[in-house]
Amino acid sequence: IQTHADVIIFNARQYIEDTGEYREVSHYLRSHLLNEKQLKKQLKVFSAADIPDDIFYISNPSPWTKAFKADFIQNHQLSFQELPNTNDLFFSYASLAFARHITWIDKQLVNYRVRSTSNTQSKLYTAPTCFICAYEKLYELLVRNGLFSALARSFTRAMLSTTIYCLNSIKSEEARFEAISALSCSKMVADGLLNQPTDFYLNRDDYQTVLAYIKGVAWREKHERTLALTEKYSISKKSPQNDIAVSVIIPIYNIEKYIGAC
Repeated sequence: IQTHADVIIFNARQYIEDTGEYREVSHYLRSHLLNEKQLKKQLKVFSAADIPDDIFYISNPSPWTKAFKADFIQNHQLSFQELPNTNDLFFSYASLAFARHITWIDKQLVNYRVRSTSNTQSKLYTAPTCFICAYEKLYELLVRNGLFSALARSFTRAMLSTTIYCLNSIKSEEARFEAISALSCSKMVADGLLNQPTDFYLNRDDYQTVLAYIKGVAWREKHERTLALTEKYSISKKSPQNDIAVSVIIPIYNIEKYIGAC
């Protein structure tokens, strides 16, 4: 009440269902970033304009690490997406982008159960493109409201981080392929989100990994189109060149099934 906050962010800890133990984690609330800002600017409340590169990094996208003012949510007409998983990401991140007054409580107010097979994230492989749908909707909202330019680096860091997390969580090769294909065809990628100068990216390892995935999928799609050709075609040998002594074929990750075609 004192801060008139639109959004309050707080911390949480994990409850390990298999063992009954609790685990401390850092990504539910990165309070050190906010504490540094508070010391420099005496901030008790902040908005995306105060931390444009970190607004989507200070907390995970889950709504259960946040409290929202009802009037604020209603005025901006924010709601969950109707998705099998990642249905809350748009709601949480859009609220952080729009909120004029955000504050935080550096206390663990939630115990989050993990290693469960009953939550929505445990079945990512059944609907592997939901996280892309969430980021696409958030991207369109930020662009439409003139917010994307200022928040582009934070948005991209969050998107890349979520992509790596989801790809690592999806156990099905075909589901991973579907997710990467959807990302490579998305509007945000078509608009050049992955074609920025290297220093634009705040998590360059994630950026390079996602690029490698996309290039791998492009190669696979091209290869499958070649194998599907129905008309006759031939492969002719080039005449040997004196300056080439050895040719080496190096299979890349997950293409062992195509070695025979080589």
